[in-house]
Amino acid sequence: MKFMWFSLDVATYIADAVFTRGEVYVCGVITGKREMLTKTGKTMFLIDFTDKTGRLTGKFFATEKREYS
Repeated sequence: MKFMWFSLDVATYIADAVFTRGEVYVCGVITGKREMLTKTGKTMFLIDFTDKTGRLTGKFFATEKREYS
């Protein structure tokens, strides 16, 4: 197994970010969004990102819900 280390200052291709743990910056196109409620009633979003190397789904927990137009 090959371990790779990434800087938080530089965007990483999605294909290279698969084996990392913790925070990583990725660039891509948002291709999907799903809003869900956790068991405790908090709002959670699943966001799908795509770039030329792969697809990634990230979890985001809302601290407050805002409506944007």
